[in-house]
Amino acid sequence: MGVPKQLSEQQKKFAELLVYNEGRKTPTECAIESGYAEGSAHVRASELRNPNKFPLVAKYIGELRAEMQKKYEVTFERHITELGRIREQALSKGAFSAAANAEVARGKAAGLYIQSVKHLLKIFHVCRLTPDVAHWLPTREAGLLSKIPQDRVPANLTIRLSATKVDGPAPGSWPLTSTVVTTGRSCPAPDQGNACVDCRACWDKDIRNIAYGKH
Repeated sequence: MGVPKQLSEQQKKFAELLVYNEGRKTPTECAIESGYAEGSAHVRASELRNPNKFPLVAKYIGELRAEMQKKYEVTFERHITELGRIREQALSKGAFSAAANAEVARGKAAGLYIQSVKHLLKIFHVCRLTPDVAHWLPTREAGLLSKIPQDRVPANLTIRLSATKVDGPAPGSWPLTSTVVTTGRSCPAPDQGNACVDCRACWDKDIRNIAYGKH
């Protein structure tokens, strides 16, 4: 018996239930809801996710997950831009307290407020607890970084010390940096919907400096 050339409606329903309810329903529950027999649903759910047995289903699940990730992806630039928009709306309505809070949130997201060495060490701890995740931390806290030996930074964490001025030089006190420039940016996000997409330059320790475009 050959491999089917297209998904059945039941297989599509399983894949969609699985992806859209991740963390809320088990694969077995998704299989049962898709119409598979309750007694064999556990086995069927496992088989449907196996690319060797059901390559079309596994591929469709992957496509749905990629679509969801893209839709809800939180990137540094998108987050900062959204907080800036909230700040401007608050200012236009005279809500100065809300505007100030939004600006502080932007600063925290940008790494301007690593509050202490203890705070930084807690970030290190989180990174060590998630060894399969690549982390990236932009910051302007040169003073705090000077108190941390570089060999204490977890292997899966990339810290970039940010320049303090637009078109200013990259800091020289830390090996990995980022700058903001009016011309000659290296970050491709503005060309692809303010999203990283498949770019991972910020996490790449072989790239000394990332130049973001002024916006």
